[in-house]
Amino acid sequence: MVGMSSLVQVNIGVAAVSIAYCLHEAKKLQVFSSLVSPSMIVNQPANLRLAVAAAGGSTLFLGLSLLEQAFFREDSTVRGPIASTLDFLKTLFGQEPRRKGLNVNQWIDGYNHLQRPEDASGRNQNYDKMVDYFYELVTPFYEWGWGSSFHFAYRLKGESFAESMRRHEYYLASWLGLAPGSKVLDLGCGIGGPTRNIGRFAGWNMMGITLNEYQVKRGTELSRQQNLSHAMEFRQADFMKPLDFIADNSFDGVVSVEATCHSPDRSVVFKEIFRVMKPGKRQFNS
Repeated sequence: MVGMSSLVQVNIGVAAVSIAYCLHEAKKLQVFSSLVSPSMIVNQPANLRLAVAAAGGSTLFLGLSLLEQAFFREDSTVRGPIASTLDFLKTLFGQEPRRKGLNVNQWIDGYNHLQRPEDASGRNQNYDKMVDYFYELVTPFYEWGWGSSFHFAYRLKGESFAESMRRHEYYLASWLGLAPGSKVLDLGCGIGGPTRNIGRFAGWNMMGITLNEYQVKRGTELSRQQNLSHAMEFRQADFMKPLDFIADNSFDGVVSVEATCHSPDRSVVFKEIFRVMKPGKRQFNS
């Protein structure tokens, strides 16, 4: 299970030490029966009560973790509720300490300021700030509740949410008709859920572009966890501006899943798409 192994190891250690301590104290005090009788545990010394609680809590967590790992073992891209919640809390409380100069409250104020005027011209002129503010604030919540693919897909009967998302992405990938080893650009990639799924499915080398720095870091981290770093690259860039780090005719295809449709001027986006894409190749936007 992605992100769970170290925590499981810690809980194994806590459970082992706690159980050993409980047995040692129970033997010394000759109160073995109190370990299985809640009414008798409350009458024991505080250190023994604490050890029993630690042993019970750690064992319960281990049991739930093992069940979760068994249930989700076939698909490392879908995490269970325990793993995803712990990852969400780690991200949420580490957002500012791990990012120099980031003040979440200031970003909230900045986003609210851009939203206040009824006239949309200010938001269009400052689209880059508005998008950056928005995704800095919502990405951890999106990933926790939605998964790593920030788009929609209809569900067939008997199909899970994750299966519907992957089917949609695989369909889009098949439309390009590219061979394994092709080089494909994903514009507005988020944290790279579709980038990884499409790249893994088709055997392509993918580059994902997003405005938000956190999404670049998160996409890179998730690719490393899924052993896809060799085929995935994420860059912070604005697809409304020239992508100067990409040469002409560099990519065999370009994809964009519910991203470029939100651009202030799509003619600018498509001009850059056709510059970086090889002649005669396809691109899709959903």
